[in-house]
Amino acid sequence: SLMFEKVIAEVVFNQRAGLLSFALLMTLWTATSGIVAAMDHLNRIYRVQEIRGWVKTRLIAFFLMLLFTAMILGVFVMLIIASLAKGYVQNFFHWPTLTAYAFSAFQWIIAFLMINGTLSLIYHWGPNIKRKFQWFTYGSLFGTLFMMMGTLAFRLYLKNFGHYDKIYGSIGGVIIFMLWLKMCGLALLSGAKINATSWTRKT
Repeated sequence: SLMFEKVIAEVVFNQRAGLLSFALLMTLWTATSGIVAAMDHLNRIYRVQEIRGWVKTRLIAFFLMLLFTAMILGVFVMLIIASLAKGYVQNFFHWPTLTAYAFSAFQWIIAFLMINGTLSLIYHWGPNIKRKFQWFTYGSLFGTLFMMMGTLAFRLYLKNFGHYDKIYGSIGGVIIFMLWLKMCGLALLSGAKINATSWTRKT
């Protein structure tokens, strides 16, 4: 997609290193602040107070931000590589269609495990509670399914009805990404609510 081409070209070819560095720092600060806000919501869901201190909270938020970013990039790259590998192997070995579907199912299972693991870590480190870490919880499973199904539905909508790039130009990509992040946030908080309900019953 060429949605960000004009913005990137203006920064790179005009050699605005200072602007690029400032934009990167602001992006990191804003993203970390967003995770801090999510942690505050998680504390409210669990009905606990934040007592970990400003520095510790920021460090945890920064770690979770990097974790979430790595998950997004990891899933994206994995799906691209798996799709290319599937096409190559299918053409080379002449796999039947059923085997190709099985290959596709396998790559989505890997994506599911990556997203679930990331959400589980966020649910463990985000709120100010002490409990044993669990890879799979009702909340992480629900949040993962919510995020995956929501992403597929969002992709279908953009393919058939959304024309943000044509209407807003280069900024359209930013709008699309922010809408997707909002959906991911809703999935995250919904799963946390389910986990909080289960945790409250046990305590």
